[in-house]
Order: sequence, then C-alpha cells, then structure tokens
Amino acid sequence: MIEDFDQLEGWVLRLASENPARPLGTLASLAGDGFSGIELRAVLVSAAIGTGQAEWLARDLLVRELHRWFGVGRPAAQSREFLLGAALGTWQAHVEPLVTGAAEASRLIFRQLLESEDGWLPGSPDDDWLVELTQSLEPLV
Repeated sequence: MIEDFDQLEGWVLRLASENPARPLGTLASLAGDGFSGIELRAVLVSAAIGTGQAEWLARDLLVRELHRWFGVGRPAAQSREFLLGAALGTWQAHVEPLVTGAAEASRLIFRQLLESEDGWLPGSPDDDWLVELTQSLEPLV
C-alpha cells in the first residue's frame, strides 16, 4: 500500500518507465485506483521535478502523445502532418511547467518524422534519435 506522496511519485515513475509509449489514459488504466490520465500526468510532473528528471519526462510525454495520435483507431483520412501537429501541440502544452525549448524541439521533430519511414515513431524516451532532437530542452527548475 502506498502511504505517502513520495511513495506515490516513485511508483508512478516506475510504472511510466516500465510502460513506454502507452498513452496516458492507458497508463492510468494500468495504475488502477481510479486514476485519470490528467491526474497521472500531474503526479509524473511533480515526481520529475522533484527527482531532476524533467527532460526525461518531457521526452516520455512526447512518445506517449505520438503513440496516442497515431494509435489504432485514428481515421486514415487525417494526414500525417495533421497528426504530428496535434501530437506536438498537445505535448508542448504538457511540458510547459517542465522545460523550455519545446517549440524548437517540436519543429525539428516535425521535420524529421515527416521525412522518416512512414509510420515510424520513437518507442522510448531514451531513443537516441529523440534524445538528440530534444537537446534544446532545459529544465525550468
């Protein structure tokens, strides 16, 4: 049983690192206990700030957003450009309390993913490609 917020943060960080590329809603379902994706993201942000993992969490949230927007069930009529823009726009809003440099990283990622093999997405926040393209991210705290 989780007895305090520090334990909760550690548990949520482990859950996130053990389940890369799963959208926050799916991750919240795995967490159980009535968590929503928004609540889970709030705990992740708090934990990342407290443990100095803001840049990792920014990349983690990006991978989750890309997989959410390009996941099964999205209408084929939506262009890759639209889906990338939606994923990156949502990601930028998520990481505002964590890092600066997200707009620059978004532009680089958008261009690279448009030029990449159709359908390829990073599978982990530790993907070398993603780490390189997010070098402009700087923690706010």
